[in-house]
Amino acid sequence: LLTDGTSYILAYKGDDPGLAVGDKVTVTGTIGAYRSVPQIASPVATKTGHDDSFKHPEATVMDGAAIDAYAAMAAGTTYIKYVKVEGELVKSGDYWNLKVEGASKGQGSISYPTAAMCPDSYSGKKVTVYGYTIYQTRDTDVNIIATQVVVDGEGSGDQGGNEGGEGGEGGED
Repeated sequence: LLTDGTSYILAYKGDDPGLAVGDKVTVTGTIGAYRSVPQIASPVATKTGHDDSFKHPEATVMDGAAIDAYAAMAAGTTYIKYVKVEGELVKSGDYWNLKVEGASKGQGSISYPTAAMCPDSYSGKKVTVYGYTIYQTRDTDVNIIATQVVVDGEGSGDQGGNEGGEGGEGGED
């Protein structure tokens, strides 16, 4: 997820781009959209610098009611927000879902986590996920680009901002 400080755009590469939060990059590729979210397909990112002072914004807590409300939004609605969501992490095939207490319809869905971020041993565990909401699918899934997944009782709790994710244009993620 890239930002210039005024808006966001996805740069979908399909594998780890080798960038870190706070990296400044120049990106080339084809402009398009995925689920109505602006996207650069087949991006080529060139790191041009790094900003150690970058921090993620304060996380908005999404409880079960907020998950249901987000999942019920009209298709094509884009709502990118840095969030904190707690729940049970469940692996289903290649997908990682987050069952959130109090959600009657929706669930979290972690978009393309790395194996280091979500090892198979995390399935069935209570976790706290920090990341950016990007879109909803099937009227149930709140898709999140995770910046950190913390197993309850095992994490640092540090959300100062430089773990996981891709670096952003202009030094932000």
